[in-house]
Amino acid sequence: VGPNGAGKSTLLQTLVGGTTRYEGEITYAGDEITMTPRHEIVEAGIGYVPQDEAVFPDLTVWENLRMGGYTEPESFESRLPAIYELFPRLEEREDQRANSLSGGESRMLAVARALMPNPDLLLVDEPSAGLAPQIVERMFARLEEIHADGTSILLVEQDVDAALSSADRVYSLEGGAIQD
Repeated sequence: VGPNGAGKSTLLQTLVGGTTRYEGEITYAGDEITMTPRHEIVEAGIGYVPQDEAVFPDLTVWENLRMGGYTEPESFESRLPAIYELFPRLEEREDQRANSLSGGESRMLAVARALMPNPDLLLVDEPSAGLAPQIVERMFARLEEIHADGTSILLVEQDVDAALSSADRVYSLEGGAIQD
């Protein structure tokens, strides 16, 4: 958690190779991944849900999910029922283009797409951004289910109450550094 400009989104982008890193190294599961291409980061077991532009707007829901499973195409059909169980609304909208979804449905699709390769770690940037309070509750309930199923989640969130209600640990970031 932290104020706007604290470096929360930049941290997640840096972890998945989306920004320029000036020093240090990134390790995951004992492996150094600092200069690893994004597709290899996904293959290593890290899923990423950015705050903005998290879906392919001109593709259908099904096509977006297919893109999420590109690193493991053989398991796409077997993963799809679990995704639709977690987000039933997406199954109803399967043939709809992503740009016709509501904000909440679009965020659900972004999370679902990141889950397609069955990551061990899910990085989620501001899942409540722009959503109605009822949708935020549902989104956090889904994230808690994902965590209960064994996926670790690193969540960036401005809504401190929402973050505190579902987190095992909370860190406050300010000026790019963890505050005591």
